[in-house]
Amino acid sequence: MAQPSPVETCILLHGFTGLPMELGPLQTALCEAGYEVESPALAGHDGTYKALRHVTWEDWVLSAESTARQAGARGPVHLIGFSMGALVAAMVSLRTPVTSLTLLSPSIYYAHPVLALRQLRLFMRARFKPNGLERAYVERRPSGFLWTPPNALREFRRFVAISRRHLANVTAPLCVIQGVQDEIVHPRGASLVCGSTASVHKELHLLPYSRHHVCLDVESDTVVRLITTFLRQATQTALVGN
Repeated sequence: MAQPSPVETCILLHGFTGLPMELGPLQTALCEAGYEVESPALAGHDGTYKALRHVTWEDWVLSAESTARQAGARGPVHLIGFSMGALVAAMVSLRTPVTSLTLLSPSIYYAHPVLALRQLRLFMRARFKPNGLERAYVERRPSGFLWTPPNALREFRRFVAISRRHLANVTAPLCVIQGVQDEIVHPRGASLVCGSTASVHKELHLLPYSRHHVCLDVESDTVVRLITTFLRQATQTALVGN
């Protein structure tokens, strides 16, 4: 009797105070491409202030790790993380086997004067140009940072520092995608991540017109194309290796 084909799963991990909808267009595209897609809400991220008050960075990683292990029992797993979710994905890849690791706008450098100016300019343009691209972008992206418990902010900062120290242990095939116009994290963090890992295959893609939420911005089609191409190559490499 023929054995059933393994299920190839993409696990999409959202950002800090965010929601799975941050990756909605990518999720749709991956489903259409034939992948099983899971977009779990990280621990404490149910959209309420109270839920975030008592979670730790380890809770975030464990919630994603559980999903990855269950999917891994069915077949190849591709981890795709956005912002803080990118760091969660990198940590999970150290704990359970994955076929590939895709990091979108990794939140390495999140406090910088340039970012404050970019956010100010973005909101001013969104307010005074109601038909412009900035208004559409601001309306699509979540604004959870306005309602973040102090404890969660401390855990976020702690997690960034811890995950940076573990990047050198990452070996999974790696794709990093970063918007050059990012208003939340500094784009140079993407280069640091890519250069810090021990992955044999790694690629860095800088999107000249995109801001932080690359899956919701003007180059989202490019993001989908880059990721689907990378996933196919990673799967083929894994099959040859086996």
